[in-house]
Amino acid sequence: METLRFVDFSENQSITEAENNLLQHLQDQLLFTQSFEEVMQQLWDGTADLLPRDRLGLAFIEDDGQRVVSRYVKTVGVESKISDSYSSGLANSSLESILESKKARIINDLEEYLKIHPQSESTQLLVSEEIHSSLTIPLILGERAIGFLFFSSCQKGIFSKNHVFLLFKIASVLSHTIEKAWLIYRLEESKKQYATMIGFVAHEMKSPLTTVMSMGYAYIDGVYGEIDKSSAEIISKMVHITGYMVNMVGNYLNISRLDSGEMQFKPLEDIPFRSKILDFALEVVQARIQEFGSQVNIKFPAKEAFLECDPDLLQIVMINLIDNAVKYGFHKSEIEIDIQLIQSRLIIRIKNQGVGFLPEQAKSLFKKFSRLRQKGLEDRRGTGLGLYLTWWIIQKHGGIIKAESEPGSWAEFTVELPKASFTAINAI
Repeated sequence: METLRFVDFSENQSITEAENNLLQHLQDQLLFTQSFEEVMQQLWDGTADLLPRDRLGLAFIEDDGQRVVSRYVKTVGVESKISDSYSSGLANSSLESILESKKARIINDLEEYLKIHPQSESTQLLVSEEIHSSLTIPLILGERAIGFLFFSSCQKGIFSKNHVFLLFKIASVLSHTIEKAWLIYRLEESKKQYATMIGFVAHEMKSPLTTVMSMGYAYIDGVYGEIDKSSAEIISKMVHITGYMVNMVGNYLNISRLDSGEMQFKPLEDIPFRSKILDFALEVVQARIQEFGSQVNIKFPAKEAFLECDPDLLQIVMINLIDNAVKYGFHKSEIEIDIQLIQSRLIIRIKNQGVGFLPEQAKSLFKKFSRLRQKGLEDRRGTGLGLYLTWWIIQKHGGIIKAESEPGSWAEFTVELPKASFTAINAI
């Protein structure tokens, strides 16, 4: 039995009608599969009756063609020793010769092959899995090689030229489909990694920035001794800039949690809105309120509103809306917060006196990275993330949010949340 051979793909190879039907069914399934995992599962399931295999592996050529990285492993009856992140250099490897010849490689006896090539780490791992034969097919798009398919069996000498023919027919469809699915997968993974990185940076920045703000306010309040008017103004500007950065960091931290999937909606029953959410938000925004000299007027019935909600997420909503009302309002103006209960829906209206926005701008306020460019707001900067995050959280609660404005005069945001009830405060 020949230990190693390279096999050409021959159009003249004959297959049975049953094999042709199975092949056509698999190709049809692959054409309509999008997810990377689904593509590989279809390949695993679809080849069960086409060829013997106890192991399926997929590796891509990465790092500008310098490295082969395992990205998928499926086994039955054996424990895989090659993980889905195993990698090795391509130069001077046996896989490089497969690409050069554009032929399939059959190794009928991996133990014998290992004796001839003892430096082959992947062969060592396969033999340790009690895999005895393998069939490797190059995945090629046009003139460009994208990777390899590995079919392995616990039996020796199990693969034939007929199997090569079948797999090359599959690969002609699979190469394009699997690359598309893999690119989508990598894009999603890159997005998650980017969000994680942004979240890490934002988290590391938040604490020192908050400390700088606190020290600034302490200086202004005379905690460290009296300071002259000029110094107080400079420190006040520093605190203002730091406050903007803290707000920005907070938004990026939250959006990174959202994009990475870490921000989960976890509703709880009977959450008191005034004491648990509104008062907390006002405390967080208090520094901004003092900085702008705003007057916050709250119209709240002599009853506590109870909600089925995620209190942590709803706190983010109220912090964003109140902070925006202050930030985009006139200095030393009034902020009105009106709370009502209408047919088991909590209605929250937050209105400021400010330059507002145009009707056509209202439609884009809740889009990611959307920022108002309105005359009179040149010194009010934002990330364009706060309202998008607010909208997402309210959607999760089954609520709605609306924005109205009279340009040059006022702006009002209205939030409606379901599953609410009132209880007299003196009865709590």
